[in-house]
Amino acid sequence: MIESLILSEFEPKDYGLFDQQILGLELSPEEIKETLSRILQTKTQSFQNKVTRLLQEGKQHLLELAFKRAKKRYKIKIALRYSLSEQRDMGE
Repeated sequence: MIESLILSEFEPKDYGLFDQQILGLELSPEEIKETLSRILQTKTQSFQNKVTRLLQEGKQHLLELAFKRAKKRYKIKIALRYSLSEQRDMGE
């Protein structure tokens, strides 16, 4: 569920910001919450609530895993779009 929300809510710039500030760093839950709050300011309340609940439950690893999977799916989706547009261009 969180993975689907990430895919529907995040834009390319969000992935880079998230990578730089959260993934691979040892941050306290409070630091993570502060960073996420900056990223999530433009996101829906439902998404914000879900992320907050995961952090409160100490499930940061689930958020990171879901985020990495969503990012991979996003990249695949973009690659497929590019491939399809290339095929269309070659067919014309």
